[in-house]
Amino acid sequence: MKRLYYILLAITPLFSFGQQYVLTPNGLADSMDITKDYLVITEEDKTADELYEICRKNLYTISQNTNIKVIGEIANEYIRYSMEVPTIAVIKKLGVGLIAEAYFDVEIRFKDGRIRHQVTNLRMPFRGDDMNQLSLTGSKWGGWAVFDKKGNVSLKDQKLQIENYFNQSVADLLKLTENDNNDDW
Repeated sequence: MKRLYYILLAITPLFSFGQQYVLTPNGLADSMDITKDYLVITEEDKTADELYEICRKNLYTISQNTNIKVIGEIANEYIRYSMEVPTIAVIKKLGVGLIAEAYFDVEIRFKDGRIRHQVTNLRMPFRGDDMNQLSLTGSKWGGWAVFDKKGNVSLKDQKLQIENYFNQSVADLLKLTENDNNDDW
């Protein structure tokens, strides 16, 4: 039953949109081409100006219960913001529950009919413990790492939790661009 749950959880984003992130030892990457550390979302019937305005107007809706701070923007070209997520992954081992928070930057670039979404500077410290963090790669004995030094997944559940968070953020962004007539009240 647990295996079925994880399979359903992993394929759910595929039904909502075509582009999704996959977590690699180097960070987030496009699941279709892991050499790209960004996603390109197509919205062929919208101009860069329209896409920018939709994202700018709904920036706090995209952020899913996080602290958000705009750190750079050029009108109709890009928005760069910094985010804090209170819980991105939970590790339960030997009766101990460790909660990993996340701090990262997101850059959204706009062209006619396309949005480029990129996550950078991902850092995942444990709540209440800035000295230790959930890292992407590392040794089993050197702390908590999603991947071991050979690139094999060592924390499958946490890898899935992180991927689901970012894929849901992109799905929310896509929903906003498709349903921009929310001013009709």
